[in-house]
Amino acid sequence: MAGAVLPWRAQSVRRAFDSALARTGSRAEALKALDALQDRQVARDAQKIWGQAHPAARIMSAPVR
Repeated sequence: MAGAVLPWRAQSVRRAFDSALARTGSRAEALKALDALQDRQVARDAQKIWGQAHPAARIMSAPVR
């Protein structure tokens, strides 16, 4: 959470991490999943605010890890 780009609530992080951990079975992979989730959220917000031409919005079209 210390390096997070977005202001995460501790409860939200725990829920997302637990879900990713259950899905992947690996702490390292769960952390990668949290990074991917944050990237998608930043891309969604960038697309809404600045449009699809914004570099951060292009993540939305990238495949989910």
